[in-house]
Amino acid sequence: MSDIDSKPLHPKNKLLLYSRYVLSKLAWHFTVATLSKTWVTKNIDSIANKYIRRWLEVPISGTLSTVFLTNNKFGLSIYPPSVKFIQCQTVLRKALKSSPNESTNDLWRATSNHTNIQYDAYNSTKEVLKDFGSGHENKLLNQLTRQGSFFCSITKFALPQINKVWSIAQSKLPKNIYNFTIRYINNSLPTRKNLNRWAISSNSDCSFCLSPETLLHILVAGCQFYLDRFTWRHNSVLNFLAHTLQTVDGSTLYADLNGFKSPSILTGDTYRPDLLLSCSNGSLYVVELNTGYETNLKNNVKRKKSKYRELLRQLESLLHVVAGCQCYLDRFTWRHNSILNFLANTLQTVNGSALYADVPGFKSPSIITGDTYRPDLLLSLSNGSLYVVELTVGYETNLENNVNRKKPNIKN
Repeated sequence: MSDIDSKPLHPKNKLLLYSRYVLSKLAWHFTVATLSKTWVTKNIDSIANKYIRRWLEVPISGTLSTVFLTNNKFGLSIYPPSVKFIQCQTVLRKALKSSPNESTNDLWRATSNHTNIQYDAYNSTKEVLKDFGSGHENKLLNQLTRQGSFFCSITKFALPQINKVWSIAQSKLPKNIYNFTIRYINNSLPTRKNLNRWAISSNSDCSFCLSPETLLHILVAGCQFYLDRFTWRHNSVLNFLAHTLQTVDGSTLYADLNGFKSPSILTGDTYRPDLLLSCSNGSLYVVELNTGYETNLKNNVKRKKSKYRELLRQLESLLHVVAGCQCYLDRFTWRHNSILNFLANTLQTVNGSALYADVPGFKSPSIITGDTYRPDLLLSLSNGSLYVVELTVGYETNLENNVNRKKPNIKN
C-alpha cells in the first residue's frame, strides 16, 4: 500500500491496484493462515482504510460506506481486506464440505464451531459481497442520516441509466474533481456546518447571509449571494445539452440560451421551458432542466410537471389540429390557399411578368405544365426566367419530408 501511495497515479488507478493486486496477494494467506475476522478487521482493514482515505481525501469524520457501494449505487465497487478474508474462508469451508474424500468431510464437521458457522452461512463469494453491500446501504439509510442523504434520495428517484452514466463520467474526471464528487456524495466537504460538527470551527453560519452553511445552502438553493453561480451552473449544463441535441438529424432545436432560437417562439413566455426539440417524425420533446440538490429531486419533478401540464396539453392539441385530424382537411386547404392567394397577389405586381396560380381568379399553371405536374404557382419573367413555386404549410417537423416529396414532381 505504501508503494502504491508513492506513485503519481490518479486515485481511481490506485484503487484499481489495491482491488486487483493487493487483495489478490492476500487471498492465499487469508485461506491457509489461522487468522480471525476480528484480527483482520483491526489490523489490516485499518491500514487499507487509512490509504483509501488519503487517496480520496476523505477526512476521518467522513464515512467510507458510500465508497464501498457498487458502481450502480454511486460507489466505487471496492471493499476492505476483511471482506476478502470472509470470501476466502467461505471458499475453504465449501471445499471441505463438498470434497469427495470422507476424511475431509469429517474435518469440516469437526471444525463447524461458532467461529466457522459465520462462513458456512454463505453459499458463494457473491453472497459475501451482497451481504457486505446491504449492510452499508442499511447504514446509510438508517444511521448516517446526514452523510447518507445523497444515497437515500438518489436511490429512490434516479433512473438505472443515470447510475451507469455517472460511473463512466466520474471515472474520466481529473483527480481534484474526482475526489470532490466522493466527498460531495458522503457530505464530508468542509462546510461551516461540518467544521462546527467536527469541533474545528465555533461558527456554523454562512459568512454572507448568516444562515447555517450546509452543502444544500452553498451548492444549490440556499444563499441569495450565490444565485448568479446557480444560474451559471444551470446554463452550463443546458448549453452542453443544446449543443449535443442540435446534431440530431432532421430536428429543430429551441433553447432558452443566447445563440439559440427561444422556446417562447412556440410556447409563449408563460410556459417557456429550457429546451424544445422538434423531430422529423412529428415528436416534440419538452426538456426542463433542474440542477437542484438530490434531496429535492421528487419535489422538483412534481413542481415542473405541474407547471408544464397545461403546455403539454396545448401542444398535443396543436399537433392534432395541424397534421393529425381528418376532420380538419378543409381547414388545411383553406390555410394553404389563403397563403397562396397572398403570394399571388403580391407577385402579380412584378413588371413584365406573367403569373399563373392554382387559385380562383388567376390563370391556372396547368396551361403551361398540364394537370399532371401542376404546381401552385408559376412566374414567367420578361428575361425568360420561369419560377416554379410549390407551397407547403405543414408542421415544422415535416418540412424536410415535404420538400423531398415535392422535389420529384418539380424535377419532372
